[in-house]
Amino acid sequence: MLRQQKYLVFVGFLSGVANGVLWTVFAPYVRLLGLSATIYGVLGGLSVVVSAFSTLAAGVLSDQIGARKITSLGYLTASISFIFMYIGSLWSLLVASLINGFAGGLHYTGLAVLTSKSTEDKKLHYAFSYVFGFSTLGGAFGSFMGWAPVIFSNTYGISLLTCYRLFLLTPIPLLLSSSLFVLRTSEEVLKKRYGSARLLLSEFKHIPNKFLTLVILNSIISFGAALSIHNIDYYFTAKYGITSGELGSIFGLQQLFMALLMLKLPNVADRIGGPLKTYLLVTSPSIPLLIAMTFVNNYLVASIIYITRTILMNIANPLFNAFSMTLIPRELRGKATSLMSLPLTLAGGIGRAVGGKLLDIDLELPLRITAILYATSLTGTAIVFRDYIRKEEIKEKYP
Repeated sequence: MLRQQKYLVFVGFLSGVANGVLWTVFAPYVRLLGLSATIYGVLGGLSVVVSAFSTLAAGVLSDQIGARKITSLGYLTASISFIFMYIGSLWSLLVASLINGFAGGLHYTGLAVLTSKSTEDKKLHYAFSYVFGFSTLGGAFGSFMGWAPVIFSNTYGISLLTCYRLFLLTPIPLLLSSSLFVLRTSEEVLKKRYGSARLLLSEFKHIPNKFLTLVILNSIISFGAALSIHNIDYYFTAKYGITSGELGSIFGLQQLFMALLMLKLPNVADRIGGPLKTYLLVTSPSIPLLIAMTFVNNYLVASIIYITRTILMNIANPLFNAFSMTLIPRELRGKATSLMSLPLTLAGGIGRAVGGKLLDIDLELPLRITAILYATSLTGTAIVFRDYIRKEEIKEKYP
């Protein structure tokens, strides 16, 4: 592994731990504060919508001044949001969501751009799998830490709400370390001078139509995921009455297996016909599992189904990201990343708010709608890019 990728892997792991803590604790924390699923969905939706605009800015700035600075700024800003989560009032959670969304657009886009420039295109699916695989491994570690406030509360008799509030401070040093460590990476910035914003925006015209089609198809998945999966922590706590400990076990196990499989999947992709074909083959079986989840009322069975479906739906994401970047010239990959992320985050923001409302109406309805949207998107991708899939299959047979 190249030195540049080692730095990115370490940064991904640290930020992954911070994300794992947030995913595990935030939903039960919000419930103990007495807030409804609708409010939880709105908080998440606002965060995602704000990240859409910071993502667009981050893509342009990554090409102009370098993704390294943008990524570092994103992690630094994200650390501030946890202070407002600690306060725990409705207004502070709103501020935290806005800050976290803004920061997320910066560091996610910046890290993706840095990764896309870390090696030659034919090996990009390895680079993305390593960086985001270790980020997922960090997420597993952070998720398992969800047992800490529960154990601390039971041992010392402190209220669980207080323990959650204190535990939400732990991501701060992790994100500050990520912010500093990413500055140790190197990057070649191909600077261009623009006389006007119109000239700057004209760069987007060079992005291929195939890529734009891919953006639209992936936005359907983003909206579907936001409806249910992004609110799944609230779903589990509402349906089964679990704490951050049980949530941490679910998220930790799924991310642990995902991380290990992500690191193996590039070799599989080389053998069975390329990144895109592998992505479609791996993700498709997750759809019937998503529907099956809505027909069980046992926490253990539901969690096993959820873990399996989440692994299948997400382990090939680095392959998808690598494939999408091969459609774009290296000097436009910052803008392309933001263009890919903008409709995804907008759809995701709306989806989270709508999904939160649907949870208050019927807990199972968001999951069933998501399954339909996933099937639509994956089928469309297979049809639109069938020529690319055939080309990759021929390349593997006759290199």
